[in-house]
Amino acid sequence: MSIDAMPAETSSAETWSQRLPRWFGLTTLVFAVLVVVLEGVAIGVGSGRDWTAATALAWVVIVLTIVSFLAGLAAVILNVGRWWGVAAMALSVVGNPLVLVWLFAALDGS
Repeated sequence: MSIDAMPAETSSAETWSQRLPRWFGLTTLVFAVLVVVLEGVAIGVGSGRDWTAATALAWVVIVLTIVSFLAGLAAVILNVGRWWGVAAMALSVVGNPLVLVWLFAALDGS
């Protein structure tokens, strides 16, 4: 048996992209939007002076924005809804509470 007759192995990225549906990127964007909605809920709870619940929700949002960013990155790398994944990554960065605090502090100029 020659080397040319041996079946070529597929890379793991090709295997994953074949298994994932094309709408995976759109799903990551929808997830990012839901995380931003949850952040709005956290802000609303905080404005009602329930600091403990608002802090817990903020930490949950921070973790979920990281998960959303990584899922969008996976969609980009695996080419399954690439542009939806890019949008999910951008929304995850902008919607992260830590980034928002940094951005507002930078805009304040102090």
